[in-house]
Amino acid sequence: MTSIEVMNLLDLLHQTMSSPWVYLALFAIAVLDGFFPVVPSETAVITAGVFAASGEPSLPAVILVAASGALLGDHISYAIGRTGGARLLDRLPVAGRRRAGVEW
Repeated sequence: MTSIEVMNLLDLLHQTMSSPWVYLALFAIAVLDGFFPVVPSETAVITAGVFAASGEPSLPAVILVAASGALLGDHISYAIGRTGGARLLDRLPVAGRRRAGVEW
């Protein structure tokens, strides 16, 4: 990658971080991280925090939005596990080792 391409990439990242849509994107990424752990929410939040040191986006807003998204994502995945877990246990054989391990 040449230095011009790197500068273009950094300019694009700066424009993205100074957009008001960055808060919605951070919220969505944090919520998705509750379901799919491969979603890089930590990377997005740290990047937004680094850019917040220059004033845009707002650091308190980044913290609030990321924490709210993570909280909502965790609650949704808990609710899915809580309601779907009983149906999964019903499918397992009663005398199986797997069922005994899950019940333990």
